Amino acid sequence: MSIYKLKGDIKNYWTFFIDATEIAMKMGDNFDLDYDGKSKLSWWQPVDGSFYQEDENKSKKIMIPDIDIWSSNLVLNEKAKEALLPYIESLGELLPVKCEGIDYNLFNTMNIIDDSVIDKENSQRIEEQGIFMGIENLQFFEDKVPEKSYLFRTSFDNYVDVYCNESFKEIVEKARLEGLCFEAELDKY
Repeated sequence: MSIYKLKGDIKNYWTFFIDATEIAMKMGDNFDLDYDGKSKLSWWQPVDGSFYQEDENKSKKIMIPDIDIWSSNLVLNEKAKEALLPYIESLGELLPVKCEGIDYNLFNTMNIIDDSVIDKENSQRIEEQGIFMGIENLQFFEDKVPEKSYLFRTSFDNYVDVYCNESFKEIVEKARLEGLCFEAELDKY
């Protein structure tokens, strides 16, 4: 079973954005965007987001996505929420946001996969003076990732990215949800 890193499809869809000022006004000092698998629901306040078009795509006609990534969280419209929640509800939590008056949700993935699923001989972290800077290469023992772990994070990359299995990709495709890229190449990011 393949493992993918989730990214927003910025070539074909608008990108979701929340202004830092909006976050500061609504949540103040409570705001903590660490991706360590901990709940954010107790301090989260609904915020207003927006979609924007990447500069290199200004000449193209592109659309608002059903599903996107913002700050390492899935952004779900109502269609995406209804299609995915039965599969992912136990793997995280929904954080309400509005975008141009329409209800959306961020999905905070709290499912942390044990590092025993990482092929450490073929994976390499980039660190400078003991500080994590990124990943040179990441390989999973795909057969060790539990089937029901549709979405997950790992401490190997400091919980920065959200990964999914083949089953999640198939669910998204079957529901015809648009806006995500499933990157099988997990090197150099």
